[in-house]
Amino acid sequence: MMFSNEEELLAHQKNPIKYNDEILYPEKVRINNEYVKNQNFFLDLKIISYTILGKKLREEWAQSEVE
Repeated sequence: MMFSNEEELLAHQKNPIKYNDEILYPEKVRINNEYVKNQNFFLDLKIISYTILGKKLREEWAQSEVE
């Protein structure tokens, strides 16, 4: 969920390739390494829950913007 707006982040950069290489990619690697170190069933459930709830919250926010 952390980089769900990655395209938007990159679109606002003067040099999106450099931003990706120096900021986004290293952070994604760090997050993945932390996941591997702490991997367990409950963490997976937490990630799935946040993904579902985050999607639902984004959909509700988008719908309220239209009204």
